[in-house]
Amino acid sequence: MNPPYFHLLINVIPVLGSLSGLLLLGYGLIKSSRKYDRLAYVIFVITTIGTIGTYISGHSALDAIRGSQGISQQALTTHQYIAHGALASMLILGFFSLWALYSSRKDREVSDTLNYIILGAAFVSFAITVSTAMQGVEIRYHDPVEEASSKDNELKFGFKERGIKDLY
Repeated sequence: MNPPYFHLLINVIPVLGSLSGLLLLGYGLIKSSRKYDRLAYVIFVITTIGTIGTYISGHSALDAIRGSQGISQQALTTHQYIAHGALASMLILGFFSLWALYSSRKDREVSDTLNYIILGAAFVSFAITVSTAMQGVEIRYHDPVEEASSKDNELKFGFKERGIKDLY
């Protein structure tokens, strides 16, 4: 399995993990249920580990596609910078979640302040990971066969094929 494909395969972990943990923690706070809170903390810790893996695989993917024809270098650089923020926010979320998980052992209550800090960090992490994923969509490999076909159509029929991005 090549590095870009592996990176594309696991890059849903930060987005879906932060969203599911966020929903569980919110539900747990509304229902005052410790079991949902603790499950959310575990999901955030696992998601943080998955985010680290996604970040590391991104470096391998970058090395594999850097300089390839059809790759937007500007989108690649922007994606890389946003990924730094996503990693940092997930590390903070993972740290606070570990702290809350440790604090909640043996029937001890986690303070509402810590829960709301984790909830805020989860919102921020989710927003940044979605932004990172959306920026990653801008990095695409253009198929030379498709580009040649598009140029042939432009020459034969006098029109240029428009992509979805050109319509907006």
